[in-house]
Amino acid sequence: MSVAPVILLALAATLAYGAAWSGACQECPGMPAHAAEAEAARLLPPDLTVTAAEGGIAIWTNGTSFEHGAAVAVLGYSENSDMPVTIIVLNPAGNIAAVRQVEPAADGTFETSISTTGTYWKQGGWYTVTARAGPGSEHHSIRIGLGSAGMCAEGQIPVDAGHEGMHCIVASADVPSQTADSRTALEAAVLDTGTKTLTVRLSGEDPGRITLDVPRHLLDSRDADGTDRPFVVAAGDRMIPFEEADSNTEYRRIVVERPPDQGYISVSGTHVIPEFGVAFAVLAVAVAGALAARRMTPRR
Repeated sequence: MSVAPVILLALAATLAYGAAWSGACQECPGMPAHAAEAEAARLLPPDLTVTAAEGGIAIWTNGTSFEHGAAVAVLGYSENSDMPVTIIVLNPAGNIAAVRQVEPAADGTFETSISTTGTYWKQGGWYTVTARAGPGSEHHSIRIGLGSAGMCAEGQIPVDAGHEGMHCIVASADVPSQTADSRTALEAAVLDTGTKTLTVRLSGEDPGRITLDVPRHLLDSRDADGTDRPFVVAAGDRMIPFEEADSNTEYRRIVVERPPDQGYISVSGTHVIPEFGVAFAVLAVAVAGALAARRMTPRR
């Protein structure tokens, strides 16, 4: 089978499984980039270990935000090292910005570089990167921000909420020794609408107090009568103590000590932003239209 049919099959399966996530963040005016060290970028982040085990594939990049024209390193791991990995990038308008096929190494790892230049990279915002090891297999999707439109304001971190788009939440780390080499940084977060869990990735190793303002429209924890109930906050597979202070009708503020041996913390609740919404439906139609247009365009 040639590359083109494989790509179309992979994208069709991506749409069927809901991997095409939409659009530019409407509430995010600025986001700091947190590029990893070259070697660290090649290590599977701890919160992706479960993703790789459950879905068979996981990908990550060497940063969360990029300037136009930059090269994005896409790294990954596939449990099926015999199957080539198809990587598809959709821009905020739902157009295909890039397609790659990568052969994993014997240990399942793979890597490719994608340039953010060209017609379909001119728009600023959030781009969806999806990897799949063959048609019908499980996928893994992540987001990267491009240009000033793909950013959160200072003091905020981006949250990838799947089909419900990108959001920004207020977050801070009060670390005693603010040295450039070791301070704790709150990099980014992922909201799993299925498990109703917000996972926040950390870098650095210093202890300190982490504060998260969790918007109620994204994630909340309530009893059947609407009364607030405590979140479940964990580091790895163990629960950790936390405080809740200054919460209001818009958000709930969680304060927790940074766990010394984990690169991420998770916050679980009972109510989450709807998993499927209008944005996903609109994007699915846009991508289907883009595919149809490509099929009808004569080759030169």
